Amino acid sequence: MSFKWFLGVLALVITQWGCGLRIFESPAPQEPVRLEALDREFDLHAQLKAFAQGRISEEELDEAFDYLDEILLGFVARVRGASRGQLLADEVRGFVHRFILRERALPLSLMTELMELKVFLVGGDQRSISHEDFKKLRLLLRRVQVEAQRMRPFMGFFVGFDPSAEMAAPARQALEVSAVQLAEILSEGERVFYFDHLERLIVELRQFVGWEKAFPSSRQPEDWVMFVRLFAEMMGAGDRNSIQPQSWPQLTRRAVETYGLWIRYQYDLVGPNVFYGPGLEALTLLVEDGLRLAHGIVRSQPDLVIEYDRLAEVFSVLEKLRLLPAQVTAESLDKVTREMVSKVFGDMNLSPSQRSRTSIGISGYELHRIGAEFSRWSVVQSYLDRMFSEGEVEGAADFSVMSPLDQLSSGRMEPEGAVDLAIQEFRELIGQMRPLFSSKLGRIFLVEEVHFEKHSVAHGFFNLSAVNLLQSLLRLMFRGYSEDFERARTLAGLTENEMQNFYTDFRPLGIDLRVMDPRSVDSGRRSFFEANMFTYSGRGIADPSRVSEAENLLEMTVAIEFLSLLFSGGLMAHSLYQDLHRACRPPGARFVPIDVFGEEMLNRDCVSRNLLRILIPHVNNMPGLQNYLQEELTRDQGQQFAEILIAAGVYHLSPQHLIERAEINTMSMVLHYSEVIFTRFNLDGGSHLTHSEILEAFPNFSGFVKKLAADMCVTLSDQRAQTVYLYILNFAEIPKFDATTLRRIAMMRWPWWSMRMDRMQVVKVFGEMIRSTGATDALCETP
Repeated sequence: MSFKWFLGVLALVITQWGCGLRIFESPAPQEPVRLEALDREFDLHAQLKAFAQGRISEEELDEAFDYLDEILLGFVARVRGASRGQLLADEVRGFVHRFILRERALPLSLMTELMELKVFLVGGDQRSISHEDFKKLRLLLRRVQVEAQRMRPFMGFFVGFDPSAEMAAPARQALEVSAVQLAEILSEGERVFYFDHLERLIVELRQFVGWEKAFPSSRQPEDWVMFVRLFAEMMGAGDRNSIQPQSWPQLTRRAVETYGLWIRYQYDLVGPNVFYGPGLEALTLLVEDGLRLAHGIVRSQPDLVIEYDRLAEVFSVLEKLRLLPAQVTAESLDKVTREMVSKVFGDMNLSPSQRSRTSIGISGYELHRIGAEFSRWSVVQSYLDRMFSEGEVEGAADFSVMSPLDQLSSGRMEPEGAVDLAIQEFRELIGQMRPLFSSKLGRIFLVEEVHFEKHSVAHGFFNLSAVNLLQSLLRLMFRGYSEDFERARTLAGLTENEMQNFYTDFRPLGIDLRVMDPRSVDSGRRSFFEANMFTYSGRGIADPSRVSEAENLLEMTVAIEFLSLLFSGGLMAHSLYQDLHRACRPPGARFVPIDVFGEEMLNRDCVSRNLLRILIPHVNNMPGLQNYLQEELTRDQGQQFAEILIAAGVYHLSPQHLIERAEINTMSMVLHYSEVIFTRFNLDGGSHLTHSEILEAFPNFSGFVKKLAADMCVTLSDQRAQTVYLYILNFAEIPKFDATTLRRIAMMRWPWWSMRMDRMQVVKVFGEMIRSTGATDALCETP
């Protein structure tokens, strides 16, 4: 907006200059200056504005340029200076003051910068404007007219007044041609362009027109110019001081290519589904062209590397210009880029920590790795696009009812020729997984396998596309953070510490994006435990006394399900918070406490009263839980369920009478985790987990129970661990692992074989388990 206003004010100054020249006979001070040669009225400002908005005809644009030419011609014919054939800068300044501005003098500093601009465009010197200079300016004006006519049909597209996707391709083509002509104009004088002059010119113009008063919050000229300096330097078209004449073609070409990518993103990708059809094709071409441009930029660098230090400067100036997305800071972006790009795409022959220490920037090697990983994703996605017909892709209700293995082995899935390695790996992965996402909801669908057919749960297009995307992201994490080369090569999995290293590197950006709690420093370890315990593929964590850390891994299928749960839980938490906020924010309240995410806290009593009613529609991706809450609970039991869920989400630093957004997130995840466990081990599809099903789940939690004990310097046998496990499920509490408590638990006599758990008890127990994963620090080193 500020840049458009700048152009508008500049156009207004030019307009007033032109109008002022229409009278040249000695005028009365209160009357406008008029030049006899221009006795017609013409609103140049309105025409320039119409051009900028794409609302001007070819004839009107020609008329505007003819008017400007008449101004220059009339000025040469009517104005004489002390020296024959030229006007001194002071004479031009005096004329402008006397006949155009009248009440204000053109500052000497601004006149100096305007003369510098004149020298760069047409030559001459800084002290005067010759008649030859005016001739060159007129020729330059006519060349600009040609390009203005070329761009005229597309100006509405560029400024957003005519955002038609059909205009995108011809608009880019016209821009490319005009950029070539502009580069020729700027380079043919063989004069060096200095950024210092540009910065001073912008500063002087802004001061002269009172820019700061009109737009006190506008971006500073030095920041805009620094952005241009850095862009030119990175494009290999100059240094931070100047642009050499021979560098203009490369700079304008790279600028148009960069802007062209942005246009294609806006018009080809915003709207269409990028997972199939034209949207997928447009995304693939866009990324390929973007990588081609990035390779060209790398080749233009002195050391063939885009250094992280230089990227940090770019992030910094983008932050000052307020062009970074959301609340992202330059510092966070710099930290995450250095660590994650070097580790994920760096030299695989080095350990992740070595890659981080030795990498100085992004080279062709890293770009090649990025291209290879994207190509792998697009190959599989194109395969899925061919596999499903258009109706199945767009029809959310019924993609396919074939079983996963039948579908994957059918001729319909078989690509022409040899099966690509990426496709083969994907087929093997799908063969190990249950369907996750529902195309109806866009969230993970949690239901017992015996109810798959009832709810049309199968490996449809939406689910397979989601798995392909998640697998591609996790490949980057596994290869970037596995300390063991063989595990990195085979994507065998991550250890607890490697998972924590990833979270530590991503944490600055995660906090900026408000997807990570700044108070939590061990999210990686907690996620490692939760993923292995509360997913369909998870087998729990290993016995710390028997298995080394390298053997206790987060595997690919488990990680995919875990990310799916986080995504689904996040969506539910967002909509749940919005509805609770509408129900519980006091009308007209002036002061409402804010949590660490910048969200308003909610009254705990109000949430407790309204939670169940508001929650029920939001758990439609868990049909068993939805039916349980809606049909099987009395009013008192429903209130009890709400209080249990709130207690599971409580953050120990929160005010007791308020609920944070983070606690809503935890509640959502507790529901997802609990429903996974219930539907995974509820083998008969009933309303309770029976004692046999509870014992079936024990291997999933035995390692966790043993780790809790090991953290308190206690080693448990399998039998004792099972006893503690049953105690936790029955009493919904984590016991103290001292000798007295363990002896008391062992001597307890209660009919565990008659034990049954409904969904309320499962939520209560596993909510307590989830809280315990990060509640206390270990007192002993894990054996």
